[in-house]
Amino acid sequence: MESPHTRKMPNANTAAYQASHANDLSANRDMLVPLSEVHNFIDKEREQYDRLLLIMLQGVSDLKEKEDDLLLMRSKLDTVSRESAEKDKVQQNDSKLIMQLSKKLETLLMDNEDLRDQNDRLNTRLVTVECEKMNLMK
Repeated sequence: MESPHTRKMPNANTAAYQASHANDLSANRDMLVPLSEVHNFIDKEREQYDRLLLIMLQGVSDLKEKEDDLLLMRSKLDTVSRESAEKDKVQQNDSKLIMQLSKKLETLLMDNEDLRDQNDRLNTRLVTVECEKMNLMK
């Protein structure tokens, strides 16, 4: 027999090791498992499968609900965007109208000032003419 301190080459006993384990593996293949344990294991796996299936079905329902919410939100966003665009257009048109009315008001005020000046000149002239007329009549 070999001493425990004897050095061996790597893989020196590989064939012997494989042969001994081959016998163990063939013995494991022949091992019998009670049918009740197999049924219990299958039942547990089935319960886990059913639980996962239920979770997936609930997830699909939740996903559908969230997708519906998302579609609703998108339609609201589109509606609000359209309304905002319409309001912007109205505001732009109002701004143009205000600008046009401001220009028109400025023109009318200038015309009014010119007419007042003209009226003052005509009144002054009329007074002058009346004064001359009166001086001539004397």
